[in-house]
Amino acid sequence: MKHILIFIFVFSIEIKVKAEAENTMHGVLLEPTNCIEESNYCVIKVYDSKKFIFENNSHEFSLRKNSNLVRHGQNEFTLIQGEVLVFSKKGLKLSTPYGKVEIQPESLALVLKKENSYQVTVLQGKVLLHALGEPQSVEVLAGYENSISGVKNLKAQVEIPKPALIDFTLQSWAFLTWKKKAEFLEDIQAFQAAHSLASKELSVLSREIAMREVELQQQNILEQERLRTLREKEKNTSRQKTLQRLLLFD
Repeated sequence: MKHILIFIFVFSIEIKVKAEAENTMHGVLLEPTNCIEESNYCVIKVYDSKKFIFENNSHEFSLRKNSNLVRHGQNEFTLIQGEVLVFSKKGLKLSTPYGKVEIQPESLALVLKKENSYQVTVLQGKVLLHALGEPQSVEVLAGYENSISGVKNLKAQVEIPKPALIDFTLQSWAFLTWKKKAEFLEDIQAFQAAHSLASKELSVLSREIAMREVELQQQNILEQERLRTLREKEKNTSRQKTLQRLLLFD
């Protein structure tokens, strides 16, 4: 794992340096014009730039090419399409057709809009997924990923959090990051520790689920045996009653 991380890190830093040089307003559409620094409605569309990095209030964003982000207010955004790396010092919400992605204070996350879902990978801190039709949110911690997707039976679908795909995550993160090499390396190391813990927790959870399934199967076998014994007893009782009636009749 360490060798993979080092390889990806060196490779991605080269991408990062090259991409940073291209972080200009060329190929970026703002509507209204120059609305980045404000806190009201703003459309940011990256159509002909590899990525676009900007800050707004206490938030930092990095959008990949062909991404479209809409700001509705100071802490309310919608990712229409594409992928965004976002850090929020005080917290923000990303609206989706399936609910809200709530990025907690001092948290960093990758959010990717897919065809019928939004994939969320937490790099630092914590994110809450508020699915439509569900009374409670789902917590996603650093090192984990989860998704929120289409509505079924009046409820949006949220999966069980699982350890992030390390290769895909690191390459996307490295490409979109706005940090210098030393800071980025520190973040990578912290993420690696969180991801390792997530993998161990998943392994423990998988064992617990497997044990519960075995226990459930054993309980089912015992219950089936109990019902079989009960049916045999009822049959014997019924035969005895029938025989007694015949003897009385005679």
